[in-house]
Amino acid sequence: MLRELKTDPRFYLFGSRSKGFEIASSDWDFSAADVPANRKFLEALGLYSSDGEYAYDDLTTTIYIGVDDGVCIHVVLHSNETLFRRAWEAITPDCYEHCISKRSVQFISQQKNERKRLIRERMNTAYAMVRINNTREIGYLS
Repeated sequence: MLRELKTDPRFYLFGSRSKGFEIASSDWDFSAADVPANRKFLEALGLYSSDGEYAYDDLTTTIYIGVDDGVCIHVVLHSNETLFRRAWEAITPDCYEHCISKRSVQFISQQKNERKRLIRERMNTAYAMVRINNTREIGYLS
């Protein structure tokens, strides 16, 4: 499952592993366009749709999850994958660590739902910055 996702160009690595903050227990986060072929492929690999369990932003349509050799895998499907990738690439590692990562010190005292809300709002802000202003580097999100 993981090997297939890592080698298929339709699936884009993001999350802590893409920003250099992975730890031994880090899951694997991928994104892709929400098209029937991708859903069928993910289901054939044994992943399942986990609607509503995670922080959905304006582009997220569903999240597929699975486990491969004890490692958790998330595949986030987006209505506009191009915009998602542009925004993710603009977010600096420092911005990720301090403003988006669920392990950020900003979120230590936050309840899970509040943390989800803040991450969702910050990702939506990143999309707007890229879409409207063609921002190429995002160093901070509030």
